[in-house]
Amino acid sequence: MVCDETTLMEHYAPPFAAMADKVAGYMCSYNRINGVYACENEYTLKTMLKGLFNFSGFVVSDWGATHSTSPAINAGLDIDMPDPRYFNQDTIKAGLAAGNFTEARLRDSCNRIMSGWYKVPSDKRFPCNGGSCVKNNVSTPAHKQLARKLSAMSTVLVQNNHGLLPLAKGKGGALGGVATIALIGTDAVTPYTAGQGSGGVPNSNVAVSPLEAFQGITGITVVYNPGNSTASAASAAAGADVAIVFGSAMSGEGKDRLDLLFTAPKIAGAPTTEEIIAAVGKAQPKTVVVAAVPGQILTDWRNDVAAILVPFLPGEQYGNAIADIIFGEVTPQAKLPLSFPKVDNEQGMTTAQWPGVNTSKFGGKDAKEATYTEGQIVGYRWYDKNNVQPAFAFGHGLTYGDGYTYSQLKTEGRTISFQVAGTGCDTPQVYIGYPTASSDPKVPKKVLRGFQKTCSTAATAVTISHTLTDQDVSNWDLGKRVYVVTKGEYKVYVGSSSQDIRLTGTITI
Repeated sequence: MVCDETTLMEHYAPPFAAMADKVAGYMCSYNRINGVYACENEYTLKTMLKGLFNFSGFVVSDWGATHSTSPAINAGLDIDMPDPRYFNQDTIKAGLAAGNFTEARLRDSCNRIMSGWYKVPSDKRFPCNGGSCVKNNVSTPAHKQLARKLSAMSTVLVQNNHGLLPLAKGKGGALGGVATIALIGTDAVTPYTAGQGSGGVPNSNVAVSPLEAFQGITGITVVYNPGNSTASAASAAAGADVAIVFGSAMSGEGKDRLDLLFTAPKIAGAPTTEEIIAAVGKAQPKTVVVAAVPGQILTDWRNDVAAILVPFLPGEQYGNAIADIIFGEVTPQAKLPLSFPKVDNEQGMTTAQWPGVNTSKFGGKDAKEATYTEGQIVGYRWYDKNNVQPAFAFGHGLTYGDGYTYSQLKTEGRTISFQVAGTGCDTPQVYIGYPTASSDPKVPKKVLRGFQKTCSTAATAVTISHTLTDQDVSNWDLGKRVYVVTKGEYKVYVGSSSQDIRLTGTITI
């Protein structure tokens, strides 16, 4: 990646700075940053992370991401994984003898590594008697309940037309209730619950599919259709009180998605999930789509269905968690951490920006160089700057109940406060617009600076506040190579999402 210093320090570095005093270690990646491998990049590891951000822990390489001994050690790498190919007794002795690095630098690495180990409680320092625990099933009933709770709480309700959800059990309930539910799609039986590779977590012996969970609900008749044809899926949906279509988009380590569609069906010759959704939606107005996806998904079918739930990667308690949300045992309270576009490549990324163009700079015929010429105008910042409305905005997420009203925006010093009142759950978000946001095309219209979740069963007003830190109102000074507070009049935006802004004001720094 090729990225200018201002964008690097104002857009990509702050999350690393925010966690520098909260984690024992960081991992450096495979790619080059401005021509230098991430695991031997002195600017990002030594100057930025261990210097400016005062990180006292260790840096470990991704598996096979180390490419040298002396340059990597001097740049700030502490651990070479998975094997000591470059950091072994012979290479380190040779480097010391040649004066390529100092003993003090090695001691610093050792102190960083061991300090993290000593911070672990003594009874946790030798798990499994010093052996490997990777394949041990250490789940407990309490773990299962927590996984179920967190999965439900992390599910985003992005659409709920006519208040279809939560469903009531039995014909006599609110909104008429439901007695028969059609579960459609093979993901109802063999769901996608986590990524593959290092990000994958094997299910334990009690993984719960949606079909299993719904079949265990008293008073509900469940009809399952794998979605092997649009006609059969539509027929099953039409014969039920409510239809729920399950789909997924798979990705993992070394296996990126090729598009923003659902993964091809698991049944040979079956229609796509998108085709199933469209057919079911036309046959049954009370259709819910549940999308287990690792990121954005195109929703050309959103007007064909009543409700959409996005649990992202829901874990092994997927079935129980979705049932809890659909029947109102848990109130939806999650928000989208990204924007869902209306069309593919809505932000108009060029090939040079992503995935990059072929280059011979690094001696490999398959090497690509991606240049981040978009700067900070990416994600929700692009939608704001270009006055484009996505399908579902960053920070969007619905709830059950009456929703929330916002009022009484005040600014005092650097503190922004306001009141919210309502029922259900919401996460009000505080955005600020820098003084030059309207005149400089490189400066985002607004940037997120704070958020706080609130849940209530009574419409009692709650005061929420956020005090801006120096980091919140700073820009990177290229000459001094430090963050400098930018003075002037800032705009203040408070809303339920990046595009659902309820209150506006100003604050002077």
